[in-house]
Amino acid sequence: MNNSQPEFSASSVADFYTGRTIFVTGGTGFMGKVLLEKLVRSLPCIDTIYILLRPKKGLSVEERVKKLVSSLPFTLNNIDPSHLEKIKPIRGDITKNDFDMSEEDKNKLIEEVSIVFHLAAAIRMDLNLKDAIMANTKSTMQLYNFCMKIKKLISVVHLSTAYCNVEISEMEEKVYPLNLDPYKIIDMVEWMDPKSLAAVEQSLIHPHPNTYTFTKRLAEMIADDMGNKLPIVITRPSIVLPSVFEPAPGWVDSFYGPIGLMVAAGKGVLRTTLLDPDMSPQIIPVDIAINGLIISGYRRATYPFTKTPVYNVTQGDRYQVTWGEVFDYYRNLVSEYPFKKMLWYPAGQPTKNYYLNQIYMLLFQFIPAYIVDFLLILFMQKPFLVMIQNRIYTASNLLQYFTIKKWKFSNGKALEMVNQLSEADKKVFYTDIDVDVKKYMYNTFFGVRKFCVKEDLSNMGYYKFQFKALYFLDVVTKILFLYGFIKFLIFIYQTMNF
Repeated sequence: MNNSQPEFSASSVADFYTGRTIFVTGGTGFMGKVLLEKLVRSLPCIDTIYILLRPKKGLSVEERVKKLVSSLPFTLNNIDPSHLEKIKPIRGDITKNDFDMSEEDKNKLIEEVSIVFHLAAAIRMDLNLKDAIMANTKSTMQLYNFCMKIKKLISVVHLSTAYCNVEISEMEEKVYPLNLDPYKIIDMVEWMDPKSLAAVEQSLIHPHPNTYTFTKRLAEMIADDMGNKLPIVITRPSIVLPSVFEPAPGWVDSFYGPIGLMVAAGKGVLRTTLLDPDMSPQIIPVDIAINGLIISGYRRATYPFTKTPVYNVTQGDRYQVTWGEVFDYYRNLVSEYPFKKMLWYPAGQPTKNYYLNQIYMLLFQFIPAYIVDFLLILFMQKPFLVMIQNRIYTASNLLQYFTIKKWKFSNGKALEMVNQLSEADKKVFYTDIDVDVKKYMYNTFFGVRKFCVKEDLSNMGYYKFQFKALYFLDVVTKILFLYGFIKFLIFIYQTMNF
């Protein structure tokens, strides 16, 4: 960025978006929903918002949009129904060639759209390489090739991730080169057979721990390359967690990543996890991340860039809290406000020792799971616990790379972008703010309970009684286990002496 260039134009963010037609991919995802809700609520003068959708579960794209805007989070803030009607579907599939869009829909986008938000991605970290490339990398290439046809295009917001350059411990706001050609990788995975592709996957994606970060990095390289022809801006949030303020404190809609582990630990299913208790997680509330995307779209169209701008939409050192403090705080909340349905007393403890974590997982998760499932089979009931533990094991393994390694993300350009906003815009599209971390964790805990677990606090007296009973059962079980272990040692000792 050339800092000698003039600052923002005099018009506000709201003025900039007035009368614009926007195209959004990934509008039904967690971040996509928050983006759509924020756009129609805080920027009501937008003309139209087209979202790419495919028919699903017997519902047409029109029916899906109607269902989307009549459910959370769109019902949290009494949005004017006429504003919700601005969200309109474009039938298509991000993984298909040319998105499988009709000629009529293509022409709509070409003639009307001026701003694109590309949020669509497959966020599963265990996808095979071909599926991840198709969903995250090829789709990006196809979208930006299509954007070349859009007549009024002034801004394209590319959603990346702060973890797309995993080998860089201190990541600046720039695109880092990789000794691979993303276009050739796309060609390769399309013609190579699955067996051969699986054989070279690990060596190909190195140093990335999974196909998600690898394919997002390739997508970022394409965005940077095509940024010479298109007004693209690359945005990189860190770990996106529930909202701090909007659309409601603690809003979240799925058990992804750390949220799933938090719930599993609170219900007594997760007894151990691999993380560094002394490390501070790089997190960002979803509403702050979305505000950063909206501002980035404005910035890209109103500021003269000589190359594709990159913004690390992160909170830097604002959240001075460690993983250990997070676990302790949530453990105390669970003790005060237990969940309705709990498997066992939540007494797990994180560790940064890989082998100790594996031993704990075997002793306190898998062995009890097999015992419980065996008893269920004996009583003609359907076993379930081993399946749950396998899922938790997979999720933990995928996340542990990010919970024991430390990164630092520079965000000076992102802060500069925000500082040049008007005071009114800073209030509506807040990003550079101080957050009360304990209050945020408190709201997150109850947000997860309300929006994901679907549990209220109406019968907390019974929940606490159940919690105490599980504590008593946990203590008795440990005593019996210790007694049995001592008896076993005595038996071994006597046998050896005999």
